[in-house]
Amino acid sequence: MEDYNNLDPTIKFSVLSRWFLTSLAAANTASACDPEIATTLASEPCQGYAIAEFLNFLDSDFFNQDFLSNIQNIDYKSDYRIKLINLKRVVAAILNYYEQVMEKGFSDDFQNNYLFIPDHVQEIIEDKTNYKHRAMLLQLILGIAVNNADQVALIMSLEPEDQGIVAACINHLMSGQVEVEDSNQENDNRDNHENADHSDNSINNDLQNNSPQKSTKSPYRNKTSKSPRNFQNNENDSSSEHNNSIS
Repeated sequence: MEDYNNLDPTIKFSVLSRWFLTSLAAANTASACDPEIATTLASEPCQGYAIAEFLNFLDSDFFNQDFLSNIQNIDYKSDYRIKLINLKRVVAAILNYYEQVMEKGFSDDFQNNYLFIPDHVQEIIEDKTNYKHRAMLLQLILGIAVNNADQVALIMSLEPEDQGIVAACINHLMSGQVEVEDSNQENDNRDNHENADHSDNSINNDLQNNSPQKSTKSPYRNKTSKSPRNFQNNENDSSSEHNNSIS
């Protein structure tokens, strides 16, 4: 097995991209079946709606139609602002899934050095050469996919070298995970909570720049619901404005 820390981010991103595109095709998602979108994904797989469709395929109870309806299905030709909002919503829902369904958080060290969070979305949209964070996002998706038996079989069908890198990414992700109770305790003991300020309301602020921040909880610390519905309801106040800005 490859040593994760010795892998070049470009190589990690390339291998994880191949896995993701193969998985999309196997899942027969609408994005994968559209030739124009598939061409776009080949050069930039970190597209919000394509990821959302794949998550819905993996767990349609959590990543349900309510979740999909909050992700604009115009990501590929949309402007910067819509891409930013779309991907931030997807990333926040992924992190919620780790805590609420998988009951896993991440250690402080992993959060500080490896975890992809909504704040990183702007970086990967603005900088197409930011392979480190792109790979980190695909790694989070991979961590959900490996709970699906068909996805495990698909990984086993990859080229041996790609299998080794994917396995290294899975093991690295697992090494940073802690039980939710332990993770919450770590965060309660922090002296400085600034790094945890990634609430769902920060996404609303992208839509309403003058709206006040109402919460300092990170999106993967939301314990009030067992589905993403609660996350989406937090955005209801601004969804109509968002839709009007697109039309």
